Amino acid sequence: MKEASLWKLVEAIVIRIVPGLLNIATLLYIGSHLETGQYGIFSTTIATVSFISTLVLESRPIR
Repeated sequence: MKEASLWKLVEAIVIRIVPGLLNIATLLYIGSHLETGQYGIFSTTIATVSFISTLVLESRPIR
C-alpha cells in the first residue's frame, strides 16, 4: 500500500471515528449530570435543532 493511500485511509478513519467518540463521551457525561426529565428535554431540544438546521441547509439553493 502506498504511503499516500495509507495516509488517506488513516485520515478518513480519524475524521469519522473521533467525532463519534466525542459525541458518545459528551452524551455520557451530560447523562450522568442530568436527571431523567432534564435529559429528555435536552435530547428533544438537540433533535429539534438538528432537524431544523437540516431543513434550512437543505433548502438553500446551490450556487
